[in-house]
Amino acid sequence: MHLAVVLTFAVASAAAAASSPKKRSTTDPTQVAGKTFDFVIAGGGTAGLALASRLAEWSNVTVAVIEAGSDGSEFQDQITIPGACSLLLGKYRFLWCPGMSYLNGLTGTTYDWQYQTTPQTNASGGQLSWPRGKGLGGSSAINGGFWCRGSSAEYDI
Repeated sequence: MHLAVVLTFAVASAAAAASSPKKRSTTDPTQVAGKTFDFVIAGGGTAGLALASRLAEWSNVTVAVIEAGSDGSEFQDQITIPGACSLLLGKYRFLWCPGMSYLNGLTGTTYDWQYQTTPQTNASGGQLSWPRGKGLGGSSAINGGFWCRGSSAEYDI
């Protein structure tokens, strides 16, 4: 199976005269071929981009981030809610709002490595999808943004 990987280079280079780094993004590897960088970070996930941002604050260093996926810009206008949205209508009644969420919108696409677990003995040999982000933001870009509030027993100490 041939796996075509598009390299996205998010290159941040700080100019000595500027107080903030100059940022560039390219999908053409020839634009960075032969260039040297003080730091090269493999992976544009949450940690990789945070590290690159902090390193690029130094005015005398150059930083390159190499990411196997894309930046997800073609989905930016379609995804407006994290996971799902709900409105509390009554004591235990919720209305689920339709919409494309990160979780439902990007898993199983080119932004997901599409891993499967090995067959699980205690689950009748079943396998599960294990979504992992492939693109800027990493798995945070496809995580659904869910949260839940703890029970009152956790707050009433």
